[in-house]
Amino acid sequence: MQANSIKNIYAVCSILLLLACLPLPIGYYTFLRIIVFVSVLLILAYDSNIDIKWKITLLIVGFIFNPIFPIYLYEKIFWIPVDLLSSAFFLWIFKQKYFTKTIKMEEKILEQTEEKERFTYHAYGFKSAQNANSRYQAVGFFLDNVYERFIEEMKLDAKGIKSRIEKLRAEVLQSRAKKNETQAEITTYEGLKQEKSKLIEDLELERIDIRNGDGETGDTIPFVIGTFITILLTFYLFTFYSSSGYAALYGVKEGKISWISNPFAEISGGSIAIVILFPVIFLGLGFLIHDALEKNKKLAAQKKPKKFLTIGLLLFITLVADAFIGYKISQGVHNNEFNAGLTEEQWHFKMIFTDINFYIVLLLGFVVYVIWGFLLNFVLSHPFVKTENEKIKILLENIDKKIEERRAELTEIIARINSLSNLLMTLDDEISGKQNDIIGYENGVIPVSIPSLKAAVGEFMGGWGAYTHGFFGSKAHDILKETEQAKEEWQENKILNIKTEYSSGKF
Repeated sequence: MQANSIKNIYAVCSILLLLACLPLPIGYYTFLRIIVFVSVLLILAYDSNIDIKWKITLLIVGFIFNPIFPIYLYEKIFWIPVDLLSSAFFLWIFKQKYFTKTIKMEEKILEQTEEKERFTYHAYGFKSAQNANSRYQAVGFFLDNVYERFIEEMKLDAKGIKSRIEKLRAEVLQSRAKKNETQAEITTYEGLKQEKSKLIEDLELERIDIRNGDGETGDTIPFVIGTFITILLTFYLFTFYSSSGYAALYGVKEGKISWISNPFAEISGGSIAIVILFPVIFLGLGFLIHDALEKNKKLAAQKKPKKFLTIGLLLFITLVADAFIGYKISQGVHNNEFNAGLTEEQWHFKMIFTDINFYIVLLLGFVVYVIWGFLLNFVLSHPFVKTENEKIKILLENIDKKIEERRAELTEIIARINSLSNLLMTLDDEISGKQNDIIGYENGVIPVSIPSLKAAVGEFMGGWGAYTHGFFGSKAHDILKETEQAKEEWQENKILNIKTEYSSGKF
């Protein structure tokens, strides 16, 4: 139900109740009960802007005049005050909700219009909605009037045009200065971007170095070759020390041309265990040398002096053991030759310095052993066979955290560069638009500011909505929804026409 219908109900009830004070037939009062009771129900159902205290009063009036369970006072003298008060109540509501409110709203609009010109469109919107009864079909006609007035306001005299051109030129200079500042800021951030990228790259390389240890590249080819040679030399040393150890411990057998033989074919029992375990001693010494070299690496990382005493002592023990084995083998070979009559000189210690077997043992034993020891250290200290200790894990975690932080900073820098690039394009558009406006003013073309036009239309619609809300109550939302859609269609078409006409120089 529309606001005008509700307004009429208040007026009708007030008049009918006032007439009830006259001496009228009984049928009129029955009719009055029905009208007042139904009117109260309609007001409570459709007038959403009524206060709670008025609702309570309406319920009391409706109860007094209800035709279903009628209340009888029997004497007319008692009904006259009730009729007068009820009539005055409906009249008072009518005055408060409509007459007084309308006057105040119009006075307010007129005051605002007189005070500030910017409220002109608002007042015009209010009056337009009042004249059109807020019909959305009529909004386009009034918006055309708004546009015509807007265009008139945009027109300037010769002095005004000159002033506007000067202002636009000053704004162009400001935009260009801001553009230069933005470009310089982009250049700065581009430099920061390169620095952050380089820093992230360095941190990733540092992470690889920490993981590999001591700057190793982690190349697999040297590791595979070194491992293969180390395994072969291990078998070689095992065979060499088994054979030479057997010859040193049990003597070189008579009739043998060489001291290198298969000891397992000539001994049995516990002697086999001794021959097998004998090379293990030298392999163990090699592992101790590797351990000493690793400790020196840690000392170097801690910037402490290295210790070579243990390494030198282990190598000296190995050299003495090889020299003893060489001595025993040289002695055994010479004694076999003496017993066979191949030489007449008995063995004595000085012969060791001229005996080839002694130097062969040192060459095939100690020298090869040293080579094997360095290869063993290379293989065992390679990153591929190392496990990460707690220190390395902490270092890697710190590096990962730094990389993550730098990447976050890099992301912010890139976002800032993108934002500044968008600002740069906006400034270019502003400069181009203002330069076109200057050309337009110089050639008599009136440039239309789309944002200003939208502001004027929005102000007009504010006045239209103010009237609609005041007089249609809860129905205003649905009415304004259709009006807003009509306004959007008009605005889109108008802006399209403005762009087309402006580009062709018709304004």
